[in-house]
Amino acid sequence: MKNRALQRAILSLAHPLSIAAIVLLLLNDHIFKYQWPSWWTGKLSDFAGLLFAPLLLAVPLAFIFSNPRHERLVFRIAFLAVGLTFSLIKTIPIFNIVAIHVLEAGLGGHIAITLDLTDLIALPVLIVGWQLAMKQNHDLSNLRRMWGWGALVVGAMASIATSQGPVGRGIECVARDNDKLFAGAYVSGRNLKLFASTDGGLSWQPTEPQSTHLNNCVWYLNGFVLKQDALVQYEFGLSTISRSENNGQTWTEEINWHDLTREVYRLYNEALTKLGDVYTFTPQMALIDPQTENVVVAMGHNGVLVRTSDGTWHWVAVGKYNLYNHDQAEIAQFVVEYNLWPILILIPLSIATMANYLSRIPGNTNILACTWVGWAIFVMWFTVGSSWVLFDLLVFLCIVPALSLFSSAIYEVAKESSRAFAFVLLAALLGSGLFLLPFILWAYNIIPQRGQAAFFAISVAGLMPLIGHYYLKKVVRIKSKKKKNA
Repeated sequence: MKNRALQRAILSLAHPLSIAAIVLLLLNDHIFKYQWPSWWTGKLSDFAGLLFAPLLLAVPLAFIFSNPRHERLVFRIAFLAVGLTFSLIKTIPIFNIVAIHVLEAGLGGHIAITLDLTDLIALPVLIVGWQLAMKQNHDLSNLRRMWGWGALVVGAMASIATSQGPVGRGIECVARDNDKLFAGAYVSGRNLKLFASTDGGLSWQPTEPQSTHLNNCVWYLNGFVLKQDALVQYEFGLSTISRSENNGQTWTEEINWHDLTREVYRLYNEALTKLGDVYTFTPQMALIDPQTENVVVAMGHNGVLVRTSDGTWHWVAVGKYNLYNHDQAEIAQFVVEYNLWPILILIPLSIATMANYLSRIPGNTNILACTWVGWAIFVMWFTVGSSWVLFDLLVFLCIVPALSLFSSAIYEVAKESSRAFAFVLLAALLGSGLFLLPFILWAYNIIPQRGQAAFFAISVAGLMPLIGHYYLKKVVRIKSKKKKNA
C-alpha cells in the first residue's frame, strides 16, 4: 500500500516555491540579518519558515497515519500544529520562555525568540503552503523524489541551524573619561550599548558609543582586589564584596548576593527579563570615582552596584539591566508554569498506560515502555540540558506513537464503566500534581538542585499509572468473574 500522505509531502517539498523558501531562510538568518538588520529581515524568516515547516512536519506524521484515508488529516494536523505553536510562542511569555529553553537544551547553543505580536502577519502564508500541498498529485518520479528528500534534509537543517540570538553579559565594563563615568554592554560581541553617569554612578543615561570610552576595561573580577588608598581595599568574589581598612590584613564582608547564584533564580531572571543574553550575576569590573569616591561595580544583568561615601551599597539600574526582587511564591509559580510542557505528555501517557490492560492491540506494552523511558529522558534533558540533537529527536519520535494511543485508551476506559473513567482521569491529574511537587520544593530551596528535583518528579509521577493499571486490572477481572457466574 502506498503512503499517499508521504508522497504528497515529498512532492510539496520538491516544489520550487518550497525550495526558494528554504534558501531564503538560510540567507536571511546567516547573511541578511547581519548585513542589513531591519524590521524586514526580522519578518522574512517567519514568512519563509511558515511556508515549508508544515511540510516538514507532515513527513513524520505520514508514517504515523499511513492509511490513505488519513492523507488530508496528516496535513490538517501539520498546518494546525505549526500555526498554533508559532502563535503561542510569539504572543504568550511562558510558551516563549519554554520554547527557548527547549531549543537551547536540544541544540546546545544560545537561542533568542522575540515576543512580537506583529510576527503573526506571517500566518497567512500557511494558506499558500496548504494550497501548494493540496495541488500536488502522486506522480513521484525519481528526480522529484531526490529533490524532495534533499529539501527535507536541508529544510530540517535550516530550521535547526538558525543564527544565534544576541549574546552578551549585561553591564560588563565601567570606565571614566574626563568628568563622566561610562558603563558598557556588548551584544553579539560587537554591538556596544553605552551609558553615561555624571553623579558617581547613581543614575545612567544612554549615550552614543565611542570606543575610546572603554579602552581600559578588564573583565571577570573573581578574586580581584581594588585599592582605594594605601589602607582601604575591596575584594570581589563570585557573590560577595569585602572591605579591608588595613591593607588586606583583615577583611569584612560588606555585601553578598548569594540568592542570585541559585539555579532557580537564574532561570527565573532570564525568563523575566527576556534579555536574550547569557545571564551573569558576578562582578565584571570596578572602579573608584575620584570626584565622589563612590565604588562602582559592573554587575552584568543586574546593572551596577554603587558604594557611596557613607558606606551604603545601592543596586542601580542601567538601561534594561537592573536587579529584580521576587518572592518565593512568584518563583514557585513560574516553576510550575515552566514544567507544564512535560505534563502535557504525562497526562495522556498515564491514561494510556492505565488503560493498557483493556487494550488488546499487540505491541502496546512495548510502545508504552519505550515512551516512558523517552519521557523520563525528555524531562531530565528539559530540566538539566543536553546537546545531543539526534538523541532528542529519537526521544520525540518515541513519544509521538504513544500519544496516538490516547484516544483509544479513553474509549476503552469509558466503555468499561463511568467509575473506571473517573478513576483514571483523577489518577492522571493526581500524578501530574505529584510530578510538580519536587520542582516546587526546589523553588523553595528544599531540594538543592534541579536535576535532583527532576529525578524525584519522574519517580513519583510513575506511581499513579501503576496503581491505576492494577485497579483497572482488578475491576475487569471481577466483572469477568461475575459474567461467568451469571
